[in-house]
Amino acid sequence: MSLKQSVEGEIKKAMLAKNKDRLRALRSIKSLILLEESKGSEKGMTEEEEIKLLSKAAKQRKDSLEVYLQQKDRTWQRWSRMNLNYQ
Repeated sequence: MSLKQSVEGEIKKAMLAKNKDRLRALRSIKSLILLEESKGSEKGMTEEEEIKLLSKAAKQRKDSLEVYLQQKDRTWQRWSRMNLNYQ
């Protein structure tokens, strides 16, 4: 069974369980697969290509989280300094 078919099955399970977070994540994965398939050939993706695609997406999300946390920390530091100076 391909990754796409597995994800579609898991989407159905998440819908029935009303698990919104899992459903959102699975839909994102399915979207990535469909976009990549539309770029390539009609025979689909190999397992190696699927793993490479998911690894790339996971790295992008991890990097985005790191940037978000750094920005949040800087904002907190600025806010703290401002408030300490006024007291």
